[in-house]
Amino acid sequence: MTTTEDNATHTHPNGSETVVIGPWGIMTKVRNCPVYLGAYGHKVGTRTVQITGEPDTFFSIPARCSIAGRKVSGFVTSSNGADPDRPEGLEFIIESKHHEFVRLATEEHNGHRNWFAWNVSLWMFNDTAELANAIFEKIHASYNLSDATDRVLALMQNCHGSKTPDGAPYTYAYVREAIEDDYVYIKR
Repeated sequence: MTTTEDNATHTHPNGSETVVIGPWGIMTKVRNCPVYLGAYGHKVGTRTVQITGEPDTFFSIPARCSIAGRKVSGFVTSSNGADPDRPEGLEFIIESKHHEFVRLATEEHNGHRNWFAWNVSLWMFNDTAELANAIFEKIHASYNLSDATDRVLALMQNCHGSKTPDGAPYTYAYVREAIEDDYVYIKR
């Protein structure tokens, strides 16, 4: 256990780290907390989870974490370590209303890291031939991959706004991923 002026931490066997404050040891967050889609669902990663309320049962505490820029609610509970894939410690269970979004944001899709990255690439290169040609021109005129990404991101935001017509956000990371291979090929 580590103690500072304001808080103390405790690390569990699964790597989760409880952060408590004050003389009564009020839990405020869990760092490196395993995140699962439902109590029996698969693990989608680890996150820092903020406690958002009082325990609603003996086994769960309302909480939330950020996944792909969105606040996702659920609860923190403990694992007893009976399942070898889920060692003893605290874990975050995502509420079912967020499952579809989390799957889109965390599972590989058609050779891309997630549905959002795939959808951005789809709209960039399959909307119109004119748009694809404009993207290739921006890449050709760029100084490096970062400059190409900035130019193409601005072009896509001018064409569609901040999101694809399907709702995937045009972000620097998704645009860079979509043009990286073309940049290498064009700049040879």
